[in-house]
Amino acid sequence: MDSSTFEAIHKYGAILSVVGIGIAVLAHVMGGPGILTVMFGLLGPLCGFYFIGGYLTSTTAYHPFGEELMRGVAWHFASLTLWSGIILMDGLSATPGTVAGLPAVTALSLVLVMASIRYVTARDLKAQTDGGQLLVTVVGTFAMGVFALFLVLSGEAGWWLFALYLSSIPLGIFLRRKMKHRYPAAFGVT
Repeated sequence: MDSSTFEAIHKYGAILSVVGIGIAVLAHVMGGPGILTVMFGLLGPLCGFYFIGGYLTSTTAYHPFGEELMRGVAWHFASLTLWSGIILMDGLSATPGTVAGLPAVTALSLVLVMASIRYVTARDLKAQTDGGQLLVTVVGTFAMGVFALFLVLSGEAGWWLFALYLSSIPLGIFLRRKMKHRYPAAFGVT
């Protein structure tokens, strides 16, 4: 298979993914069968991350964004696992929006954050690079944010907890920069 065939497959897959997401949204809005909403709501974003990412990876201008979209497959799987666990623990009610929509929005948010970080810092964000530490920090920040949001949505804590968490992020970034400047050897800077 040559590269033009591979690119065409990704292009048509991307179009079908967007159509699938549209069908899921339309089925949900019109009150159609829940299985249709969930099926297209799960497969549409999953395929969208892969096919749209694969298509954009072949372009030079959007290559980093395409790579992050392809990583979005893993983010989508992780968010599906996380949110379904929260639903099973009766933390949220099982609706098409929480089963299919919430994981897709979570994964897309992570993709956009990672692509923005790559754009601003001009780093690759691969585990064995300088950006690897940044990647670990972002994933840890995301995990704690989801946990704080879970506590709020399950009624265990008020919105003040999530607001406190969000306000702690800039403080953490500021302190990390100060510590990196003061103790560069601890951060691998020579």
